[in-house]
Amino acid sequence: MHELQHQLRRLRRALWGSPEPVTRTLLAINALTFLTFFLSAYVLKLGNPWAWLTFSTSGLLGKPWTLLTYPLVTYDPLTLLFAGYWLWVVGGTLERSWTSPVFLRFVAGVTLATSLSLWVGGWLLPAIGLEPTRAVVLSGLWLPLAGLTVAWCRLNPEQIVLLGFVLPIPGRVLLWITIALVYFGVAMGWRAPWLGLFALAGVGYAYLFAERRLRSPLTVYARTIARRDRAQGERARPPTPLERAIDWLLLYWERAKRRYLRPRR
Repeated sequence: MHELQHQLRRLRRALWGSPEPVTRTLLAINALTFLTFFLSAYVLKLGNPWAWLTFSTSGLLGKPWTLLTYPLVTYDPLTLLFAGYWLWVVGGTLERSWTSPVFLRFVAGVTLATSLSLWVGGWLLPAIGLEPTRAVVLSGLWLPLAGLTVAWCRLNPEQIVLLGFVLPIPGRVLLWITIALVYFGVAMGWRAPWLGLFALAGVGYAYLFAERRLRSPLTVYARTIARRDRAQGERARPPTPLERAIDWLLLYWERAKRRYLRPRR
């Protein structure tokens, strides 16, 4: 009993005593749902235990919580491996940069925007006769992860990423590749080209969220000062009283974030 409690404390520290608790918790939940699905469906032959968390446009009214819960369920090992790795890279970076509460709201917004938009498209398109579509079913990290990738690329346009672990491309190019993959993946997966446009709601939300973060006054000021210092080098003039006041404001803001918004160890 004491050993179990010790291991649970270690797990809790590993998940929530870190700079990226939301990212680690998402990874842990996806690993858990995959393992339990495998045991239930393939070993014990009991079926899918996580159907009540999977989003479907045809069953949304009976399970409205699935608008937010579908990224928690992973059904195949490749998705767990590759999506989990990329979540660790971009999700961890964004969470450490934005703080966990902001990152959690961002992930929830991307998840909700994607599923809600697809539900609207799945209901609207057949109603106006554009194209009949079968029920859209979502599970796993891929579509919300596309939104995280777009936000990361917007914030790091010059960062080099190895696409497929081989091809080096900058973030600004990866952004457009991600948007294209989302559109064509949904359009071809459900044979509904118009529905692919509705799938872009999540990446659109992510782009606007990142743009708003980039345009915040303190962020703009910090980038301006950094560019000025790089340009002037050692000859940089002494800061003006206004610049000193803003520097102090930035310092106290960062201290407040670390004290009140960072998870306690």
